[in-house]
Amino acid sequence: MIGFTCRDAGVANQVHRHSFFMLCLPFEFALQSYSPHHSPRKPLELAIARVNVYIIIIMHFFSQAFNYDHPWSHVVIGMWHKYPNPHCTHVVTVDVVDRSVDPATGIIRTERVLGCKQKTPGWIVKLFGGSEDAFVREISFVDPTTQNVTITSINLSLSQFATCCERIQYTPSLQNRTSFSQTAEIQARLSLWRSAADRLESWLVTRFEQNAQLGKVGFSDVLRTMWEERHAVHA
Repeated sequence: MIGFTCRDAGVANQVHRHSFFMLCLPFEFALQSYSPHHSPRKPLELAIARVNVYIIIIMHFFSQAFNYDHPWSHVVIGMWHKYPNPHCTHVVTVDVVDRSVDPATGIIRTERVLGCKQKTPGWIVKLFGGSEDAFVREISFVDPTTQNVTITSINLSLSQFATCCERIQYTPSLQNRTSFSQTAEIQARLSLWRSAADRLESWLVTRFEQNAQLGKVGFSDVLRTMWEERHAVHA
């Protein structure tokens, strides 16, 4: 196995990008077939072909961390009202699939499916199929005792070619603020098509980073509308 890593770190909001490229050594398997020249009086001959198959796995890691200027309870309430908002127009539907409360711990588990609609490059549609519609599965855990929210999500569309695993966490911070951390592992895995894997992975990374920044701006506006403007009106 051959691999190397690279890193690009942004200072302002503690944004980090890590890339890891892994090339698995070839593995062999045997293909058995009948020899076209075998004699019926002799034992059947087997033609054994050994084929080397290279599987390319390309991974990118994205992370960012910052604080929202709102208490944890306000952020938790606000996250259920994050969509729709004018900054994240790519999220068009949000469907709650399941919601339950653990009677022993009080932890609230919610599973949702987010429907997104964004323009997809023509070459992706031609090579991998699909359309501008994409779906993401999201599972969140809200622990009111420890004041911790953990959200994990993974793409359902094009998952046979690439995966984007995201993890978000909200925890209380100093001065009545809320700490936000986000990590994502983006992995394109394609057999033999190195150039296609590179292009798909690059497009996924760019799209995720754009949406992450839109999500930050959009959620900040939602929190400001819900709490700051509401308090100003009542004041």
